[in-house]
Amino acid sequence: MTQHASKTRPHSETQPSNTQLSRFKTFTTLLAISTALPLAAQNTFPSSGDVGIGTTNPQGALHITEPGAPPPFLFGSQRGLLFGSSSASGFKWIQNYSNILALNPMGNNVAIGRTDAANLLDVDGAARVRSNSFTNLLMHGGSDDAFIDLTKQGATTPAARIELEGYASPSHHEGEVVFFTRKPTDSTIQERMRIRSNGNVVIPGALSAEGGVLVADSNQVSLINPRFNNLRTLTRSHACINEQGGGWFSIGSCLSDAEYARAVDLGDGFPKTGDLVSLAPGDEASDGESVFAVARSSKACDSTLVGFISEPEFGASGQQHDESYIPLAQTGFFNVSVTMENGAIKRGDPISSSSTPGAGMRSLGACRIVGYALEDAEDDGEIKVLARLGDDAGVMVEDLASRIEQLESRLAAFEKGAK
Repeated sequence: MTQHASKTRPHSETQPSNTQLSRFKTFTTLLAISTALPLAAQNTFPSSGDVGIGTTNPQGALHITEPGAPPPFLFGSQRGLLFGSSSASGFKWIQNYSNILALNPMGNNVAIGRTDAANLLDVDGAARVRSNSFTNLLMHGGSDDAFIDLTKQGATTPAARIELEGYASPSHHEGEVVFFTRKPTDSTIQERMRIRSNGNVVIPGALSAEGGVLVADSNQVSLINPRFNNLRTLTRSHACINEQGGGWFSIGSCLSDAEYARAVDLGDGFPKTGDLVSLAPGDEASDGESVFAVARSSKACDSTLVGFISEPEFGASGQQHDESYIPLAQTGFFNVSVTMENGAIKRGDPISSSSTPGAGMRSLGACRIVGYALEDAEDDGEIKVLARLGDDAGVMVEDLASRIEQLESRLAAFEKGAK
């Protein structure tokens, strides 16, 4: 049997074609890109050290320099909390895009401008609240005072202020509340009212044309006015309300229940201080303001006697429309012009009008009187009178009583003789 040696094919290495090499390069490139893409969308934070966003040299635990403004809105799951910086020199921002941004919801205090906080919010410096772009509420203070200002945008002075005045000394624990306002003609705010530490309310005199100060304490109000300083030495005074028109009035001090009344001259002269006056005829009163007018009394025991003219410096109530309005008084202690037409005047005599224009006289009959003499008089002039306008028949009643007594005496004598 003939054996044949088997033939085998020799081994040889097969080289890749150009097409195969090209396909391999494309695969490895895609693999590298697909591997790198997820990494590019993520931030890697080191386990230690600071983190910088937009900077390779962070100066704190988290340092953001990447410029950008907060987006106007976010949708869906993107609505979170964003931090950012508008620019290196611009504003820095924190923006919440859903519900409420809560600071310390679990408690603890917040400090602004300082490193410690004794209250929920502790601000070192001024705080501004803007209700709109034009009106601002500014809260600030000094070493011992605090201010709440109403300011307009761009204004250098406030329009109104509430000032809480204290004392620099910690042991002096009391204060005052001061209110300021500013009218268009004021260059700065003006103090209008002050509440003192004892509760008194003071309105500064600079606000009043009279230079007055109103002080309210408990249920009492006092008016201190330089114009009426002379009243401090007098024993009797009243308050007079002077109508200024337009709903405005001023409060002054006066010595009588006097009212401003229109006076006219009926040929006997214009009434002056101390003159007795009577009602003028009705056609003399029509000036568009007053319903009556007065003139100097020139009739003895005039039934239209209405009072006397008091001194202008003692004040009067009502409105003084012009110089023809003068103070008409009916009660008080005043000087009154008198004449001896009915004889000498004794203290306590009733005083009525006389035939001398403006002068009073001793009343001897049932007359209209202005009051009672407080001193004797034997010559024409002025005397103190306790003014009480009314009707008096005291002398007549006294004379009638005397006559009745005489008649009774005669009747008794007649009856005794008849027996």
